[in-house]
Amino acid sequence: MTLADFDDLAKKTDLESVGDVEQMGLHEVPACTVHVKRESICTFSLYVFSLGLAGFLFGQFSDQDFSAVLTASAAIHCFAFTILLNKVQLHQSVSGLSARSLELYALYYIFRLTSTVQKNGYIPVDRSGDWLYQVFDASALLMVLQLLYCVYVSHAGTYQSHLDLGFDFLRVIPLLMLLGFFVHGELNHDLIYDVIWQISLNFQTMALVPQLYMMYKLPTIQALNSHYVAAVTVGNFCSFLFWFWGFPELAPEKKQGSFNLAGYTVVGCHTIMLLSSAEFMIKYLRTVLSSGQEVMKVLDDK
Repeated sequence: MTLADFDDLAKKTDLESVGDVEQMGLHEVPACTVHVKRESICTFSLYVFSLGLAGFLFGQFSDQDFSAVLTASAAIHCFAFTILLNKVQLHQSVSGLSARSLELYALYYIFRLTSTVQKNGYIPVDRSGDWLYQVFDASALLMVLQLLYCVYVSHAGTYQSHLDLGFDFLRVIPLLMLLGFFVHGELNHDLIYDVIWQISLNFQTMALVPQLYMMYKLPTIQALNSHYVAAVTVGNFCSFLFWFWGFPELAPEKKQGSFNLAGYTVVGCHTIMLLSSAEFMIKYLRTVLSSGQEVMKVLDDK
């Protein structure tokens, strides 16, 4: 038997083996397919559970007043960080996440809770402002701290520090604090807590910028990272609606008819948040709509 005969015999044996496996129905499923399906199921379950929980909480602990839109904003932000934690647990990686962004969000929540737990000048007037609004912010803070632990400790090897903004970006913190000291509202009727709330808003205004900067530098963006930014933007929009309609309330009480600098500052900060993520949201919505059209075509074909 020649060498060519051995090759023919080996090929024949391989083909017969493959045929036997196919007849038995033992088709090998790619690992990436299994992972994508698992991620989709987990994400869908997270959305359903979060919507159900939010509906229950708002039904039981809210008067459905317009001011509850501010509580909805806090709830959506909390959901956004839940998406990030879900992403880290599924992929065991913090790739695509900006540490600078998370650090600013941590500062934002610390200053915001310092104000809203002690004073009621900048919280919803319905029942959700009694404790539910603060619970959403506190939950989001705990998740941000856990994400920072993942970035610097448990999953530090997957953190893309070369794509993130450097520590020099944190030099903006003293500037934001100084700005809050000179320009702030008076709804808390307490200088210290009014300044603290305004500083928290200044931190929030800049918090998403490092994340957007990092995403624009990435060759591909993971779906859950996109969902996170989209959720934060929707939450910012809800907060914008609340303060847009509450603009007159921010006017100085002692100087009737004077220029409402605090009102323009608060509404301006929320406008900056929306404008900074506008380009991303346009691309995000285009992708979502195109994906939906493809799904509908597949369903129509079936």
